[in-house]
Amino acid sequence: MAFESAGSELSLRRLAGAAGIAVETAAGYLDACESAYLVFGVPYFAYSERKRASRNKKYYPIDTGLRRMVVTRTGEDHGKLLECAVHVALRRRGVPVFYWRGKGEIDFVAETSQGIVPIQVSSEPISERHHRAVEEFYETFPHALEAQFVGPDEYERGVLDALTNAL
Repeated sequence: MAFESAGSELSLRRLAGAAGIAVETAAGYLDACESAYLVFGVPYFAYSERKRASRNKKYYPIDTGLRRMVVTRTGEDHGKLLECAVHVALRRRGVPVFYWRGKGEIDFVAETSQGIVPIQVSSEPISERHHRAVEEFYETFPHALEAQFVGPDEYERGVLDALTNAL
């Protein structure tokens, strides 16, 4: 289920209910998957540890090929694959990453020595929805650095490499 819901908040209660196991057991399984480097949890961005801990994590597989083998859908979900690839690239460079959600969602919030950077990922052209989410993020965190938008072209041209090198 963590592979299927890659890039979405994952409720331990929902996972436990779907698997017919206790919430504590589901938490243990997710911890084991993280320890085995199958998935990585991305926490909610907040300066308050209490707020951060009260929200569900988003989970991303370390291997998008394994995800494609496990999640059997007709057609490909290019958006989730790109988001997973961006997560892996950020993580590989040691950038602490989070997500943020208000009315809209920021896919990643990179925490750097210069400040926080909102990052929006989309396999489609960047839409008004992405811009509204960034505006809402800036209302909450006006000190954040310039937002980065990553699509397939930017990813392939190495914009992500340039971004993470600058971070």
